[in-house]
Amino acid sequence: MKYLVIWEVKPEDMGKVTEKWREFTESGQLGKGEKFSKSITDLYYMAGQYKGVAINEATPEQIANDMALWGDCMKMEYIPLVEVDKFHAAYSELNE
Repeated sequence: MKYLVIWEVKPEDMGKVTEKWREFTESGQLGKGEKFSKSITDLYYMAGQYKGVAINEATPEQIANDMALWGDCMKMEYIPLVEVDKFHAAYSELNE
C-alpha cells in the first residue's frame, strides 16, 4: 500500500537525525531489502520547517520497523493513499 509519510524533527534532535541518516545510507539499507518501507518519491524537507514528506510503499511490518528505527528522534505519520479511480469506483458502487 502507498502512504504519504510526514515526519517532524525537533531542532535539537537534527544532529542525531543527520548522523543516523548517514549511518543508514552508508550501511546500504536505504531502498534495499524488505525490512523498511520504500520511498517511491524523493524525500523532501519543507522550507523553513523541521518537517518532511515522501510517498512510500509499505506493509504494516515495514511501518513498525521504520518507527522503531526513527522513533527516538522524530515523529512520523503514515497516511494511506487511495488511487482516485479506485475511490470513484467504490463510491459509485456504494452509492448507486
